[in-house]
Amino acid sequence: MISSDKQDVLFVCGGKAGLSLVAGALFKQRSAGRGRIRAAVLDKQGRLHPTAARLMLARGLAISCADVMDAGALSGLAFDVVVTIGDAAGARTPAVAGNP
Repeated sequence: MISSDKQDVLFVCGGKAGLSLVAGALFKQRSAGRGRIRAAVLDKQGRLHPTAARLMLARGLAISCADVMDAGALSGLAFDVVVTIGDAAGARTPAVAGNP
């Protein structure tokens, strides 16, 4: 759990299932809003996996592709914590500024 100070947290996934959105939404809910959450994907597909959307809606969390950024747009942004989901995300996520 993060401290009481707001930290910038980035979740990155490959993009096909929208796992960065799912992880970011769950983290935001569980951390009681103590972090500024961003989600990014390596290969933006243009639509969220329907099962991911249904599961999140069942938890009372609405997520959409509008909430995710392309990993190519990370240049120049700074984050305190970067969470990569899957081997491809770990290997292909561009370097970001800050203290990840």
